[in-house]
Amino acid sequence: MSVAYKFPATVYSPLGCDLWWAPSPAGPWSILQSGYPLAASAAAETFVVYLAAGSVVCPGYSSPVSSTVTGPNTYFDGAFISY
Repeated sequence: MSVAYKFPATVYSPLGCDLWWAPSPAGPWSILQSGYPLAASAAAETFVVYLAAGSVVCPGYSSPVSSTVTGPNTYFDGAFISY
């Protein structure tokens, strides 16, 4: 699963491109995988994850100061395979 963020201007504080997880849409939300923090206007990461049935994931980003589950500057592209 690939997650990314893109801002219209350069970001000067390092941001990690993250994959957030919750056991259901109601939460609670937590970071499942976190990318290397970069001070850039765009970044992307790809993670391989194994999820339980009913799990929910979404893209996000985090900094040393705060974390954001989603926003207008995040997106993801995922492939789900079930056995």
